[in-house]
Amino acid sequence: MRLRLFRYWCIIFTVLLLGAWGLFRHQLACSRNIRVETQEFCFSQWPAESPPIRAVVLADAHLALWEEEKLERIVHTITELKPDLILLLGDFPYGVGNRFSLAEEECYRKLAPLAQVVPVCYVIGNHDKYYRRMKDEFQRLGFLNCGEATRRLHLRNGQMLDIIGFTWSYGGKLDRHLPNNIAAAGDVPLLGIAHYPESFYKHALPQADFIIAGHTHGGQLCDSKGMPLRGFGMLTREQARGGLHTRPDGKPLYITRGIGMSKIPIRLNCPAEITLLLLKGSAM
Repeated sequence: MRLRLFRYWCIIFTVLLLGAWGLFRHQLACSRNIRVETQEFCFSQWPAESPPIRAVVLADAHLALWEEEKLERIVHTITELKPDLILLLGDFPYGVGNRFSLAEEECYRKLAPLAQVVPVCYVIGNHDKYYRRMKDEFQRLGFLNCGEATRRLHLRNGQMLDIIGFTWSYGGKLDRHLPNNIAAAGDVPLLGIAHYPESFYKHALPQADFIIAGHTHGGQLCDSKGMPLRGFGMLTREQARGGLHTRPDGKPLYITRGIGMSKIPIRLNCPAEITLLLLKGSAM
């Protein structure tokens, strides 16, 4: 009887151990394998025959001490995508606890080559604690601070693009963040970048043709269909998931899943993501 009970518990323990090992391998793959997710969008202000602008989006890195090699792979991947524009959406070296975060200087050193290729626009996130120092360093690298400002970029083939950045939009109204130099006539497309997506579910922003945000990590822990297992702050499960969403004014909002992890070092059914935006024209 005791031998049979012992065998029974050995089988249960083995099954649980194999299940835990399989789950660990699965989440490790979701964390280490960085997927390039492509999203197309057409601006009516650009002619249909104009070649697409390739904008690469990087969000929520949350880089840890042991992730220098990961950052090198990220920079290499971005360079291989041959972007015309790079958008950084915040939460760079922090998020796993300050004691375990990659040194800021190392983060800046490895990101620096990006500015030598194309324009790099950024907003900060809630984990970017040392904003003033980061702002100074990013500006030294040649990155463009888009926090509560509009930047007009002159891209290849004569295309112009306005980029407006929202730093603090955690559910509050957006109107007070709109700068005076926003393109009023709408003759130039306006792309919005933000760390938080919350405000864009509650308040319409018709001036912006397309908005991309981060912060939620796509839920980070998701079921087999990619739906977050829980809500995220003010957001419901559906609102926090990665991918394309619709704002109150009917225009699109894209939430990138980002590449890092916060609070717990696990991603489940939510692969790390670098987003490639293919911005096209549709005007006849």
